[in-house]
Amino acid sequence: MKQVISHLATVIGLLVISSSVLAEQQLYVEPQVQQKPILNLIQQSKKNIDVVIYEFSDPTLIKALGEAEKRGVKVRVLMTSRIHGNYAPIWKNIHEFQDEGIEVKRTNPDFTYTHQKTFIFDNKKALISTGNMDFDRYPNSRNFLVLTDEPQEVKQIVDVYHADWQHQRPHLTQQQLTASQLVWSPINATSALVKLINSAQHSMDIYALEMSDPAIVSALEQALKRGVDVSIIYSKAPFAWSQQDLIKLYRQGANLRVLEDSAPFIHAKAILVDGKQAYIGSENFTTNSLQRNRELGIITQQPTVLNTLKSTLAHDMATPAYRVSELVSSPYLALPHQTQH
Repeated sequence: MKQVISHLATVIGLLVISSSVLAEQQLYVEPQVQQKPILNLIQQSKKNIDVVIYEFSDPTLIKALGEAEKRGVKVRVLMTSRIHGNYAPIWKNIHEFQDEGIEVKRTNPDFTYTHQKTFIFDNKKALISTGNMDFDRYPNSRNFLVLTDEPQEVKQIVDVYHADWQHQRPHLTQQQLTASQLVWSPINATSALVKLINSAQHSMDIYALEMSDPAIVSALEQALKRGVDVSIIYSKAPFAWSQQDLIKLYRQGANLRVLEDSAPFIHAKAILVDGKQAYIGSENFTTNSLQRNRELGIITQQPTVLNTLKSTLAHDMATPAYRVSELVSSPYLALPHQTQH
C-alpha cells in the first residue's frame, strides 16, 4: 500500500509539474492595457529581446528597451525598409534606438512592407500584435496582442526573425514552417485565412481595418450564402478601396457595424469563427498585406484568449455606431486616401 501511495504521489507531482509548464497564450486588449504588459515582459527578460516592427515611436518603450540593453540584455530591432508617406519619423526612431545602444537594422526590401509587429523574449515567449508601438500618437486604438510560449511557435518565429535579419534569399517556404497555427505573409496567409473562413458553420465576427482582397471577400460571400451570420466591426476611416467590398458584403447580408468617432479606432485585425477559434495578427485583409508584405498572425483555440476576445466583441458591438444604410450612400464610410498601418 505504501508503494502504491508513493507511486500515486509521484504521478500527481509529475502532473502538477507538467501542467505548470504547458504552453499558454494570453490576450491583451488595447487601449485598456497600453504599454504595461510589454514593459513587464521587457523588464523580465534576462538574455535577449528581438523586435520586428512597422512603426515604433513610443518613447516609454524605447527607453525600457535601452535600459534592458544597459543591464546586459541583447536587444535587436528590425524596422521596415519602407513606410507609406514620410520617412523622417522612421529615421528619427532609428537614431533614438541607436542612442540607447540598441542594434537596429532595416528589413529585407524584397517585401513591399515589413508590417509584422512582434517581440521575442529570451527565445521563450513571443508577443504577436495587431498594432504598432505608437501609443504616444494613437492612444485610443483597438488592438490585440497575443502572448505565446508554445515551443514550436516560438522557435518558428525566432527562425524567421534570424532569416529576415540576414535578408535571407531565397525566402523561407511553407514546407520549412511547421507551426501550423502561425499565419505568415507572404507565405500562407491567404490560404490559412480562407480555410478559417470556410470552416465557419454558424457565426463569424471580424475586426477589420481594411477589406479588399478578392479571395477573402469571396470566401465571406460564400459564408453568407450558406447561412453564416457574419458581423464586421469597422471604423469610419480613410481606406477607399475597402468601401466597395464592405458595402457589397453589407448588401449580401453582413452586419457591418461602423463605430462612432468617440469609440476606440478599430486598428485590430481578427476573425472569430463559431466562437471556437480565432485569427489575430498584423495582416490586413488586402492582397498587398497577405501576399507581398512580411506579416505575422496566429490562429488560436485557447479558451482564455477566446473568452477575452468574445467579451471585447460584445462590448464593441454594443458601442454606438453609425447608421450604415445612410453611410453606404455617402462619402463618410471611407475617404479617398491610401495608407498602411
